[in-house]
Amino acid sequence: MVNPVVINVYLLVVFLLATLPFLNQRLFGVFPVAAFSKWKPFYVRMAEWLVLFFVALGIGLFLEDNMGSLYPKDWEFYVIFFFVFVVFAVPGYIWQYQLKKLFLGK
Repeated sequence: MVNPVVINVYLLVVFLLATLPFLNQRLFGVFPVAAFSKWKPFYVRMAEWLVLFFVALGIGLFLEDNMGSLYPKDWEFYVIFFFVFVVFAVPGYIWQYQLKKLFLGK
C-alpha cells in the first residue's frame, strides 16, 4: 500500500512546478531573464513549463520505482498527466495574465 502522505506531497510538488513559470519573472525561479526584457515572454514561460512537466513526470516515475516496480503505461496515462499539469497551471496563468492587471494595475 502506498503512503497517502507521499501522494499528497507529490501532488503539491506537481502543482508548484506547474504554476512556477507564471508566478515569477525568473527562469526556473532562479535565473534572471534581463536579456529578454523586464517581463518574461510567453514563449519562454511555455518552454519552462514544458521542461517542468518532464521534471514532474520524472519525479513521479522515480517515486513509483522506489515504492515497487514500474507499471507499464500506455499513451493514455501520459495524456491524462499532461492535462492534469495544464489544469494545475491555470491558477498561475490567470494570475499572470488577468488578475495581476486587475489588482495591481500592471
